[in-house]
Amino acid sequence: MHALLQGYSFSSSMSVVTAIYILGAAFFALGYGLSYSTLNSMIVHIADIDETAFAISSQVFTLSYFIGLFGFPYVAGQVVKASNFDCLLIGMMMLIAANGVLLAVHMFSTNRKH
Repeated sequence: MHALLQGYSFSSSMSVVTAIYILGAAFFALGYGLSYSTLNSMIVHIADIDETAFAISSQVFTLSYFIGLFGFPYVAGQVVKASNFDCLLIGMMMLIAANGVLLAVHMFSTNRKH
C-alpha cells in the first residue's frame, strides 16, 4: 500500500485510505443488510411450510448467524495459529462436505410433507 501511495502527500494519502475504508464499510453494510433480512425472511417462510413457530425459527437463525459471524474469525485464527492456513482450508472443506451430506439427507428423507 505504501508503494501505491508513495507519490501522494500525507494528507492526500490519508484521504485515499479514508475513502477506501468508507467504501469497504458501505459494501459490508449493504451486503449484511441485504443478506441478513433475505435469509431471515426465507427462514420464516420455511417455518410456515414446516408448521414451526415463527419466533423460534427466527431466533434460532439470528443466534446461529451471529455465532457464525463473530465466532468464526476466532476459531479460524486459533486453527491457523495452532497449525497453518492449509489445515484451516481442509477443515472448512470438511465442514462444507458435512453440510452437503446433511442437506442431502434432509432433502431426500422419506417423511417430508412437501
